[in-house]
Amino acid sequence: MPCAFVFLALLLGVPAPLVTYTLEEKAASTTPNGERVWAFAARVAVAGDKARVELSGAAFPRARGSLLLLDGRGGVLVDPKEKEGAPLDGALLEGIFSAPAGDEGGGAGVRLRDKTVAVTPDGAGAPFQGMPTARYRVLVNAYVNVTTPGRVATIHEMTKGVIETAEIPEAASALDGLGRLFQARGELKEALDDELSRVQGFPVRVTLESEREMSAEAIGATAPHDALERPMRTTVRAERTVRDLTRRALTPRDRALFAVPEDVRLRAPERLLSGGAPAR
Repeated sequence: MPCAFVFLALLLGVPAPLVTYTLEEKAASTTPNGERVWAFAARVAVAGDKARVELSGAAFPRARGSLLLLDGRGGVLVDPKEKEGAPLDGALLEGIFSAPAGDEGGGAGVRLRDKTVAVTPDGAGAPFQGMPTARYRVLVNAYVNVTTPGRVATIHEMTKGVIETAEIPEAASALDGLGRLFQARGELKEALDDELSRVQGFPVRVTLESEREMSAEAIGATAPHDALERPMRTTVRAERTVRDLTRRALTPRDRALFAVPEDVRLRAPERLLSGGAPAR
C-alpha cells in the first residue's frame, strides 16, 4: 500500500507528505499466577516508505533503544543514550514490539490440530478525526497439542476482536503489521497473516480479546505427577490506538528525521535485543 502511493506521487511529480501521529499499543495477560502488562506509546512520522518511531520515556518491549528508523521493510534501532544502533530486518522488527511468548519447553512436539481463522468486513466503524472507517471482525479458534515426555497438553485458544481502518494511504508504513498483537506461531501465524493481509486501509483502532485454556493428561509409565488436574485459563486483551494524526508538506529539513544520527555507532543486532533475537 505505501509503495503504491509513493509511486503514484512520483509519477505525478508530487512529493510525499509528512504524516505524524501518536501510536499506543497495550496487552494485558491474566493467569492464575497474576497479571502481566506490556505497553508503549510512540510518536510516529511517515514520509513515503520511510518512518520514524520515537518512544516516550521507555524502550521497546524486547529491545534496548527508544528510536526506530524504518526504510521499506528494514530499519535501524537506535539507543540515543548509548549512541548505539543496530540494523534489523523484517522478522526482527516485528519481534521487538512483542512481549515474549510462552515457551513450550525443550523437546516439545507441537501440532495444530484444528483451526478457524477469519478476518471479515463488517460495515462501517466509528469515525476517526471526522473521517469514515471500515470495520473488520476477527475470529481465531484453534486447538494445539503439545507433547512432552509423559504428558500431552491441549491448548484451546479463542480470539475475537475488531479492526477499524481509515483510507489514509500516506500514513501507511512497515509499522502497520498487526500480527504482533496476536501470540500466534507456526501454521496458525501463517493462516492469520494471510487473513490480515486482506485488511484494507490504515489501522487506527484494534481491540482483541483472547481466552486460552490448557489441559493436560499423563501418558505412559514415565508420566509425571504434575499433570494439570483442572484446566488453566489465560485471558489477554490487546489494543492498538492511533491519535492526533496530522498531515503537511514535507520540507528539506524534515529529511533529517529519518537519518541515523552521525554520532551513533552501528552494532550487531544482538547488542540491542533483549535476550538475543526474538523468536521468529
